[in-house]
Order: sequence, then structure tokens, then C-alpha cells
Amino acid sequence: MLPVFFCLFFCGCNVREVNRTDTGMGTVLHIRLYGQGDCDGVSGEILELVREMESEEISWRDENSVIGRLNNGHQDAEVPDLLYESLVTCKKLSEDSKGAFDITVGKLSGLWNIDSYSGGRTDMDFPLPTAGQIQEAMLNCGYQKLILGEKNVLLEGGIRLDLGAIGKGMALDRIQTLLEEQHDGVSGGVISLGGSILTWGTKQGELPWQIGIVDPSDTTSYVGTLSLSGAWCVSTSGDYERYVEVDGVRYHHILDPRTGYPANSGVRSVTVLSKSGLLSDALSTACFVLGIEDGMKLAEKYNAEILFVDERGELHLSEGMKPYFCLWNEKE
Repeated sequence: MLPVFFCLFFCGCNVREVNRTDTGMGTVLHIRLYGQGDCDGVSGEILELVREMESEEISWRDENSVIGRLNNGHQDAEVPDLLYESLVTCKKLSEDSKGAFDITVGKLSGLWNIDSYSGGRTDMDFPLPTAGQIQEAMLNCGYQKLILGEKNVLLEGGIRLDLGAIGKGMALDRIQTLLEEQHDGVSGGVISLGGSILTWGTKQGELPWQIGIVDPSDTTSYVGTLSLSGAWCVSTSGDYERYVEVDGVRYHHILDPRTGYPANSGVRSVTVLSKSGLLSDALSTACFVLGIEDGMKLAEKYNAEILFVDERGELHLSEGMKPYFCLWNEKE
């Protein structure tokens, strides 16, 4: 998931505001909390939660994490309940999307490794995978090979899990639980983890949170804003930041598991609004791969609202998204 820049508009207020920016899950973590309690302490707990999730559970780079152990053949790895439930949801979403979403693409994403180049290395050094390499990697992918027993996980056929499409959303769900259980004196906040954002609680005066959605053709601007009250999760997937160009062709990081290549669905970005962080994160990827028509249907199946920006810059919104959305120029 790529970073989504977000803008928050506030009136003057008496409650304390705490801002904290750090890193977690390979991206920027920004925490903004409001209240009269220990907002500093809560922000520290949020950072610790994110880093523990990454190192202990979901990192495929860390051989000692749960996912790292599973990927390296340790089928006896103990899978925590919340992680197991997330894997169950992912497999169901893979089935419902007919393979457009798939967390078993670890060998395929490792082959492309676009993040390493879009993170600062030059495109000239990028080793474009061959068709043969892609086909070979795809032989070691497939959600059907993810076997979920009763609290145990089996990876068949050499597959490797990659939770990059859900990890940040999973973290938002757990952050929301933390705020609900330990929010003494914290009245509201916004947490941004890469392309996934959680709004929680309220600001003074009950004003809604305003979340800006980046314009893929001009990342210094926005196509519009979402006006949200209370707890919501917003995730955006797009082709405009993590990519490389080889011989004039752009290769972005959102792979289509069905072809092995970067998705080519006629859209530039997809924003999903849901009460679930995991679903908002996963659906933004799945619907980017599927494209507008099939993506709309999948989002509706999961009671999520969705906004597409297509290759011409035109917007396509679900009916349920329209009440929350305001065009950027209407803000001026």
C-alpha cells in the first residue's frame, strides 16, 4: 500500500493535541490524538503495538515472526487467534475475488521487488523479470494451497505468504481496540499508517474528520475529501508512488496474481471506506486489480464503500460513498 497524504481541518479547540511521527511496517506512522489525558503515553503504546505486530507476527523478512516461520517450513508455528482469523478472511476474499486478491504471492512479489527500487534505487538497475521467471514463481502461488485447519496453518506447494496488502489494516483494527479499552482522557484521533487511515472518536464541537484523497495525476493535490464522524478505516491503493519505469513502461507494485504482472485494470487509484481496517486494506488492493465494474460488486458484497479514479482522471463512486465525499474544488 502506498502512502496517502491526508489533510485535517480544525477549528480552535481547548483539548490537548499530540502529534507523533515515526516508522512502522516499512512506512510512515503518523499519530494525532486529542484529549485531556495521557495522549503521549497512548501514542507510545500505538507505536509499540505496530512494531510488535510486525516483528512477532506478520513480517516475511523476519525469520522469527509467525509468517517468517511458516514461510520457512515451520508448520508447527503457533498462530495467534487474531492472525488466524485474518488469514481466514483473506482466503474467503481470495475466493470471492476469483483470485484477484491473494496473500500467497510471496515468491511473485519477491521476484518483482519493486519496492526496493521505488524506494530510492535507480530504475536503470531494475532487473525486469522474464516471462519464464514469472511463470515459475506463479507455480509457487495460489490461495488454494493455503490450508487452514482448526487453528493450524499449512502452506502447500512451496507458497510464501505476503501480508503487505492487509498488515496495515490489521494494525488499525488493533489500534482501535486499544483506544476503546485504554482511552482514558483520549477523546479522538487520526492514525495514518502508509495508505491506511483510522479515524476514532471526536474533536471538540463534534466536527467531522476531513480525509483528503490524493490526485494520482498530481500528488500535491487532492481529488476530494471524505467527511467522517467516529470510527472509520480508509485505505487507498494506487499506481502513482511505488513504481519503476523501464524503456518508457511503468511497472507499479500492485500485482495481479492471475497474470503475474502489475495489474492493468484501467484505474489509477482505489479508496475503500469500511468499519474494518483489514477489509478496507484488502479490498483496496483487490478492487484495484478487478477494475471498476467487478470491484464495485466485491465492495458491495463486503458492505464497504468505494471510490475509483480511472486512467482519464474520472471518479467512480459507490452510492454509499457519495454522502461522505466532497470534490476538492468545492472546498475552495
